[in-house]
Amino acid sequence: TVSYVEAHGTGTKLGDPIEIAAVTQAFNLSDKQDNCAIGSVKTNVGHLQIASGIVGLIKTALSVYHQKIPASLHYQQANPQINFQQTPFYVNTKLQSWQSDRLPLRAGVNSLGIGGTNAHVILEGRSQKAGCRKQELQSSFSAQLLTLSAKNETALKALIKKYQKYLIKHPQIQLNDICFTTNTGRVHFEHRLAIVCRDRQHLQQKLDAQISDHDFRQINQTEQNKIAWLFTGQGSQYPNMGKQLYQTQPIFKQAIDRCAEILEKYLEQPLLEILDQESSSFLNQTIYTQPVLFSIEYALAQLWLSWGIKPDVVMGHSIGEYVAACLAVVFSLEDCLMLVAARGRFIQSLPKNGAMLAVFADQNHLKSVINLNTSNNNQLALAADNGTHLVISGLKTTIDNISTKLQTADIETKYLQVSHAFPSSLMQPIIKEFRQVAESIDYSVPQLPLVSNVTGEIARENIACDDYWVDHILQPVLFAQSIENLAVQQVNIWLEIGAKPTLIAIAKSLIVDERSLFISTLNPKQEEQHQILTSLAQLYLRGVDINWLAVNTDNCRRVSLPTYPFQRQRYWFELPKATPNITTPQVKSTHPLLGQKISSPLKQTLFQAQINLNNPDFLQDHCLNHNSVFPGAAYLEMALAAGGTKFTTPLTLTDVTIQKPLWLSDTPVTVQLILAPE
Repeated sequence: TVSYVEAHGTGTKLGDPIEIAAVTQAFNLSDKQDNCAIGSVKTNVGHLQIASGIVGLIKTALSVYHQKIPASLHYQQANPQINFQQTPFYVNTKLQSWQSDRLPLRAGVNSLGIGGTNAHVILEGRSQKAGCRKQELQSSFSAQLLTLSAKNETALKALIKKYQKYLIKHPQIQLNDICFTTNTGRVHFEHRLAIVCRDRQHLQQKLDAQISDHDFRQINQTEQNKIAWLFTGQGSQYPNMGKQLYQTQPIFKQAIDRCAEILEKYLEQPLLEILDQESSSFLNQTIYTQPVLFSIEYALAQLWLSWGIKPDVVMGHSIGEYVAACLAVVFSLEDCLMLVAARGRFIQSLPKNGAMLAVFADQNHLKSVINLNTSNNNQLALAADNGTHLVISGLKTTIDNISTKLQTADIETKYLQVSHAFPSSLMQPIIKEFRQVAESIDYSVPQLPLVSNVTGEIARENIACDDYWVDHILQPVLFAQSIENLAVQQVNIWLEIGAKPTLIAIAKSLIVDERSLFISTLNPKQEEQHQILTSLAQLYLRGVDINWLAVNTDNCRRVSLPTYPFQRQRYWFELPKATPNITTPQVKSTHPLLGQKISSPLKQTLFQAQINLNNPDFLQDHCLNHNSVFPGAAYLEMALAAGGTKFTTPLTLTDVTIQKPLWLSDTPVTVQLILAPE
């Protein structure tokens, strides 16, 4: 698929044949003649030595961008040792258009270093169909996420103003390309802004609002984020949940398709058909509800993981705990779905005579009205302690009677959207069959912290056995205790993985901590793309690292955007205070250290100089124990300079002895050098 090679091409008799033979062997295209142009930038600019490789890269990048292959100048005939008929290459001798109908343009750049370092780089242009794909998928992406950041609030405001002007000046630039470039092509600083928008106009409106509201977020570098994933339980299902993500997010779609493939042998109605139905006729049947909810939550988890969001601890409510355990590798996806499908199938086989009721009162208040331990021959049970409310389950007739009593006592109640009562004693008839399935599964100790909703504590070896999952059907969900356990672990980000923001609403009422962030993945009141990007934006504003390349798909390209608004400030260099020098007569100096030659009737030649810390000024940089001292090299320099006044040939100094250091100060010192003939 490479249709052009930029060769090292020095034009030598020996080098060129070796290079062509090597490239031919590497590309393994000897059976395809004349399908790959070859050239060298050296015919245009000559051999630039160590810069020749980068020049070839620049030329090829420009060729890919402009979709044209320049001519190799002055080519008349090939080197006799190169048989181009036996290679896939031909020398391009004229400017030609460079296009490809099926594949993006690809070129190889060859660079051979004189020291033996050789490199070959493949360049690929943007696919010709990328523009078409972008137009096709653009309607699917109902929302985009733009991130801006700076080192201080002033710079962030200036950056916002730059983008406001940019959007007006460049109406042709696609919004998804702008967001892709800001997210993947910029360093993310402490002061941050994240905007979820529908289109350019919506983005402009939000930028205008930010300038007025000054609603910026500064991340706390010292704060350690700890993320808990909460997996929603049964009752959160609704038609078309996950549909938009399935159409727009490949990772989500891949996970749903994988679950659907595994569930084919367990469900009469295919998973994808249930998810695509407008009605909830199948969705509200436990045999389908539980596998569907598991699949949705598992796919959402895979999407978050692909975006770089990883949990420090996981917890699930009822059926949600199966997803948490699967992510913690307690069992494989295949085994987990088999267990979930069996659980739903066995529960569905029971008479539909059960009901579940949410009671908005604490246990003491509830016990003042009914007795859960002895009421109606154990046909009533505590299903969940959610802290803000309790859930009771049992025979529908019993639940109806209890509901009437509670309403009479002015206690608020709400029926849950389920077909059976679980957990309760009504589940006993399926326990034996369910245990047989649970015993056939291989279990492992959780690979990441998992809080059990059966015990309210961190699960260890106790969760890696069939007994735990059998008891899971019968035991109440200790959600409030589980939340308290997570709070003790200093969790400060609570992310609900599910179709509705059910658990975080409860957790928020139980946790009194202004630092905690409660976010949901989906919300039936919001478009899915908008909701999940809003939650991602909140994570970004808390300083969580994000894999932006996975968030922004390959249907985007980088574009030129406003640069960082540096807050420029001048810094003056403070010069040291000048020290007063004793003025000396200005006499022409022979040498800065040697000074002037003193006239004398003696045979010796005498040189004299006035030296202090600032004359010459470089002497102050030579220090010993923080005190300036006359350098040893200066003595040698003086001697050589003095000898240079007498001799024209190079001199050598021998037997040099420095008897004691010459300490320097602001007070000038008279230094003399006497040159005596032998």
